[in-house]
Amino acid sequence: MTTGTRSKTLEPIMATDGTTRATDGPARAPNGTRLAGPASEQRADYEPARPAGAVLRGATLADQGDYAGAEAVLRRAIRLGEAAHGPDDPRLAPPLRALAAIRAARGGLAEAQALSLRVLALVEDGARWQEHERRSEQS
Repeated sequence: MTTGTRSKTLEPIMATDGTTRATDGPARAPNGTRLAGPASEQRADYEPARPAGAVLRGATLADQGDYAGAEAVLRRAIRLGEAAHGPDDPRLAPPLRALAAIRAARGGLAEAQALSLRVLALVEDGARWQEHERRSEQS
């Protein structure tokens, strides 16, 4: 028979300086947000640092009916992506597309159309660049 002791599972946590350490609690973001568990358990002010995370967070907020929150998360991700990679980077396409869908759902059709056209241009430019790179490698 056991004496009531149980082993704790150490979970990795990312520190603000980018290093990883172990903790005996759930993983948390630098702002204290719990990273483990469903999105519904995350704090409302949690904003992911990566565009893919922002798209997922925006979709979660939109599914919960918080369209303004979803827009804010996506606009921030777009702003950060533009600052890091420039306004013509194809990696901006997913958050731009998600923002276009939310704007269309909220009745902002003109902005949704402009965002969708921007996504199309980014994807076409990315495809042209990949084709150019492929042909350059073959020569």
